[in-house]
Amino acid sequence: MVSLHKYLLILAVSYPAGLVAQNLEDSRLYRSAYYLGRGDTGIAFADGHEAIFYNPAGLAKGKGIYKETVFVSPGFELSQDTKDLARKIASEENTSPSTLRSHVGQNQHIGFSNFTGVVFRRAALGGLVNNHTNALLSKSADNNGVELLEANSTTNMMGTFSIAEGFFNQFLLVGTTIKYLQQSYSSISVNVIDSSNLSDQLNSDDNQNSYTGTGADLGMMLQWPGGRSPFSLGLTIENVGGLTLANEVATKDDRTIPQTINLGAAIDTGTKLSRMKFYLDLRDIANNVDPNFFKKTHIGAEIIFADVFGLTTGFNQGYPGVGAFFDIKVVRVDIGAYTQEMGSYAGSRGDTRLFFKISSGI
Repeated sequence: MVSLHKYLLILAVSYPAGLVAQNLEDSRLYRSAYYLGRGDTGIAFADGHEAIFYNPAGLAKGKGIYKETVFVSPGFELSQDTKDLARKIASEENTSPSTLRSHVGQNQHIGFSNFTGVVFRRAALGGLVNNHTNALLSKSADNNGVELLEANSTTNMMGTFSIAEGFFNQFLLVGTTIKYLQQSYSSISVNVIDSSNLSDQLNSDDNQNSYTGTGADLGMMLQWPGGRSPFSLGLTIENVGGLTLANEVATKDDRTIPQTINLGAAIDTGTKLSRMKFYLDLRDIANNVDPNFFKKTHIGAEIIFADVFGLTTGFNQGYPGVGAFFDIKVVRVDIGAYTQEMGSYAGSRGDTRLFFKISSGI
């Protein structure tokens, strides 16, 4: 039997192959903890380092030259069911099949990310490292109901350079992010009885692939008039033309992260002491990845007090989420929960996740 520590180590390098296909969110290389609390919205109102990934046109917003420097920003995600399973394993001090069987069909998720970079008005340079982890115990319909533990891991290391500019008295903002990506991926599917040596199997050369590639995102924002209206619209093209990742082993297949076209709208209203914002994002409107409308719909809102404390809420793929942040400039904390749809349509198999992020910068 493996210990709790080893089981969590297995999860930290795992991600289920059976859940990856045609999942729009798997094509996303970065997701902001701040934005997740408000339904993962931000296409029409992204700013700061989040604009690099959500809409680079947002870098042209505001006045002056300098926006922010992010030294470190470690963020963590954990499925609610993973937390319950870990507590159970800790109390029983083993990971016997009987312990795992009570979680059949429940996705286990662990995620980590860190961004470091400097952001100016109109330009930004950054580096991102993240890992997204899932594991799923299920009964095989093709093999007499045998219980299988499926897992795989995707790790991204990415460098970004972004530029943006405003036109017509800031009525139109345009930006682009150029990104160089190194990605590693491993997957495994084993009988639950054989799961005790899963880490060794995952580390074998047969189950690991490494890729590299260069791609670009384009973004536009409209603000009326000259940036003084509370209304704004956004349009992004992520992974223009498809981001092709070359396998470092010439005889193995390359992989492509598909292009998506996304729309957003936002309203920002209030006073200097408090502000309310409302968001609507529609992703992949050309159905390049997922045809299900509700899985691509994101709705959010937030209220901010003196730019120090804020509460967020929204709907991510039809599921409610909440968040809060505390920002004293040199340190910022984001915390909350959201639900990710792991099935083929909204409402079929939600995975509720907790997130926490602490950032340090100036």
